[in-house]
Amino acid sequence: MCNLSQGIREEERTNIILTMLKNGFSVEQIARAIDMNIKDVAAIVAGKVPSNV
Repeated sequence: MCNLSQGIREEERTNIILTMLKNGFSVEQIARAIDMNIKDVAAIVAGKVPSNV
């Protein structure tokens, strides 16, 4: 897979995670829903969530 398409997929995944978080899902629920490690989801949330969320 080329780097551009991989970057787009990662951005889409981040957007999905943040949208779920804004809609009240916990990190654990998000990780289960998208079949991802809780630590990885938490790292994305920690690095991407604006301070006003």
